[in-house]
Formats: sequence, structure tokens, C-alpha cells
Amino acid sequence: MTKTLPRSHKEQIGQPVSAAIKSAMLANMSALKNMSTKTPLFYTAVPGVIWGATLEGVPFLLSNDAQYITDGEISVIENGQFVGLDTEFEQRKNQSVLASLDDKQLIRYPATSTEKAVIYVADDVNCPYCRRLH
Repeated sequence: MTKTLPRSHKEQIGQPVSAAIKSAMLANMSALKNMSTKTPLFYTAVPGVIWGATLEGVPFLLSNDAQYITDGEISVIENGQFVGLDTEFEQRKNQSVLASLDDKQLIRYPATSTEKAVIYVADDVNCPYCRRLH
């Protein structure tokens, strides 16, 4: 990339990276396989760190200039202890993904009594375990 991209800020946590920034990042990662415009990239709670997943679904972390990459996960450290994933990031990322779903492609099974929650299930018609679920 020819210029340094601005660091992320709190309002961007869990939001997808814009198409323009994604295009610039992908251009810098052209040697990597399994990356395309379909590669999901989201801002994390760590300024300058982007979360992504390969086309096979393998998650990775990427610097916002696309120069550094790792296949680890973001953990929160409190009182000297790891307490797990950055839950705010995970919640916001999932909300962004669910909000982008095409309602016409969803199969709905409405509640037969008072609805208490909504559950999204992603499956693959070619997967024997997914067929078993149905």
C-alpha cells in the first residue's frame, strides 16, 4: 500500500472494512491464496488490527496496512489473566453479518408459541451433518 490507512476507532468495532480499504489491503496481499473481495474483513477493538477469514473460514488478524498477519485470536487480559475473546467485537461482527443477510434466502421456522429468541443456523446442503440437522 502506498499510504498509511487511518487507525480504527471505537465506533468501527465489529463493522466491515469499506470496499475501498479492502481493495487496497487485498492488493497488498496478492501473494496470499484464498483471498478475494469475498474475504470478510472487520475492524476489531484493537486500533490498527483487522479480523478476517480465508475463503475456507480460517480466521486471521491483519494489520490495517496489510503488512502483518497472524492466525491467532484477540484475547482480553484483565488483572494479569486471559479472560477470553473480545466479546464486544464478536457481538458487533455477528450483528453486522446477520444484518447483511438477504431475507429472501432465509428459511424461517416461526415459533408455535410466544417467540423468545431468534436462532440463525448456517448450513451446507452438501454436508451430511447439516442434512442430519434438518
